[in-house]
Amino acid sequence: MKRSVEVNILGQSHTIKTDISDKELSDILQLLDNKISEIQGQGGTVTTYKLAILAALSTTAEQYNFFKKIDLLINKISEVIN
Repeated sequence: MKRSVEVNILGQSHTIKTDISDKELSDILQLLDNKISEIQGQGGTVTTYKLAILAALSTTAEQYNFFKKIDLLINKISEVIN
């Protein structure tokens, strides 16, 4: 069952609905915070909005590449099995 949880991202409070555990949510927020820090460490001044967009794009690209690798592995396994 989904519950409302308040999270803080870039100093702004947001209420989200989720059914994941507190530990999973904490891990996800830590990953996001790490990505934001990584982008901030590249220098330059960006708005909070742009920083959030850059973090979302970077994380989405990483996820896309991860799924591509999984698909390649599944195809290789299928070739071996068949």
